[in-house]
Amino acid sequence: MVAAAAAKASKEAEERIATPAVAAQIGAEKRAPAADAETKRVAEEKASAAEKEAKRLVEEKASAADAEAKRVAEEKASAADAEARRLAEEKASAADAEREAEKKEAENKRMEANKKKEEEDKAEAKKKDIEERKKERI
Repeated sequence: MVAAAAAKASKEAEERIATPAVAAQIGAEKRAPAADAETKRVAEEKASAAEKEAKRLVEEKASAADAEAKRVAEEKASAADAEARRLAEEKASAADAEREAEKKEAENKRMEANKKKEEEDKAEAKKKDIEERKKERI
């Protein structure tokens, strides 16, 4: 009986020692699903935040690329407009110079024709004068 009492006491001692450990294990097992759910929720929250940040960065980069493309297109259009204006001004200037040259040439021809006419008139007048003098001598 002493042996049975000793065995019983030993078993009770083991149960007292094991009971807190078992209780802790059971508590941990009960808390595990809640902890897993919390871990999952936090992970999803972080993933969602990361996705939002990635989306924001992509949109920001796309917007910056669009703005840069627009700026380059406007710059090229402005340069093309400036070049077109410059060429138009050059053509207009060349046309003005050509008209001015034509006017000067026409004026020179007119003056030359007037000079030639004057010389012809003088020659004709001189010829008449000579003929009149000849008639007077006769």
